[in-house]
Amino acid sequence: MNAPSKESGGPVAGQPITDAVIARLRETLRALGKAAGDNADAFLANVTMVADQHVSGTEYAGITLVEHGNQLRSQSATDIRPLILDGIQQRCRCGPPLALGDDHPACRIDDFSAETRWPTFVGPVLACSPIRSMLSFQLFSWDGMSGVLNVYATRANAFPADTTRIGEVLATETLLAIKPGAGGSELLSPSVGADPVEQAARILMDRYDIDKLAAYSLLVRLAKGTGHTLAAAARRLIQTPMPL
Repeated sequence: MNAPSKESGGPVAGQPITDAVIARLRETLRALGKAAGDNADAFLANVTMVADQHVSGTEYAGITLVEHGNQLRSQSATDIRPLILDGIQQRCRCGPPLALGDDHPACRIDDFSAETRWPTFVGPVLACSPIRSMLSFQLFSWDGMSGVLNVYATRANAFPADTTRIGEVLATETLLAIKPGAGGSELLSPSVGADPVEQAARILMDRYDIDKLAAYSLLVRLAKGTGHTLAAAARRLIQTPMPL
């Protein structure tokens, strides 16, 4: 089941998130969870699309997995920009996804140009990315792994205060849809070795003599074209000896 478009009931920028909007979002997520069955990868790919289409102010969205306290890997993304920011956070070991916890399930950067909490993260973002706002929600956390939904915008103060209501619904429905030990996915297995997205990007760089940004862009297009999550597309590429 494909995620619905913004015209099908998501909040309009600048308008409050009503109980009716929350109810429609919950219904959509439960239908997507039923369609995905035990495939956690498929469900999270749909959550990413739902967030991109229904969180007011969002221009890009992605899900990041955090393991062993500070190891990040990209799970899904609507564009290469979330991958770039994941890479920066992985290198500097700081940023909103790493600041989340059960007692602090949401974190926002309203204006990167005024942010002082994570200078080693913020500086590179300002230098190489147009992103100026970021909002992160913890979707789940168990067995040393947490899943974080990140939404981004190229303007400052893009996300209204009541956007946290959307995050709470996304987290609740994700916990209902994905349970530890769910079948049909490698999502819950501890990662071994390099981030599969980074591995796949290096393969594409070598195969086509392109830079990392071009490799990220190609991988995102490949994932969208095949209907797989970014992580699943990366794993398939790593395991496939034939050229694309």
